Amino acid sequence: MTSRTQESDIGLVVAARHRFHFNEKKLRVKQKLETERRKIFLCSSHEIGQEENFTFEKLVTAYTSRDPVFQEKKGISDLEPEDLGLENLRKDTEIGYEGLFAAHRNRWNQIREKSDLVLDGPDFDLLAIRFSLFHIYQMAPQHNEHLSIGAKGLSGEGYKGHVFWDTEIFVLPLTL
Repeated sequence: MTSRTQESDIGLVVAARHRFHFNEKKLRVKQKLETERRKIFLCSSHEIGQEENFTFEKLVTAYTSRDPVFQEKKGISDLEPEDLGLENLRKDTEIGYEGLFAAHRNRWNQIREKSDLVLDGPDFDLLAIRFSLFHIYQMAPQHNEHLSIGAKGLSGEGYKGHVFWDTEIFVLPLTL
């Protein structure tokens, strides 16, 4: 899916691939695209009996014309993020979910090693601090200095994507 924001004219693309497995074998499932106002649905169905194994895997890539790979270019066409999104979706499909998850887990381990601390106190307090660190790292865009930190990060819809002018002040001590 390729689109462009109305006011800021930012191009974006989301490419997705779905895989279905039934009793450990690849399954072809008929998919139907449906739309409503501001919504897109990809619907599919398959009957599954008791004790049968059904696995659904969804891989997604998302790019915008503001991503670092496009920063030096002027007048990015919608085709450039689209081509990159589809190319990386093909690569990610070859790597597969398990390989992608292993890389994801390794990257989070690197972040945790860099920012972890030792706390002399209850285990729950350390868990709470680590959970807070996780939220800060997952919502603070480290790949692009032009992006801000969402008011509720990626986990809450309360502010619907709003950004407050002073959010980085709260995160600054951690990132120094």
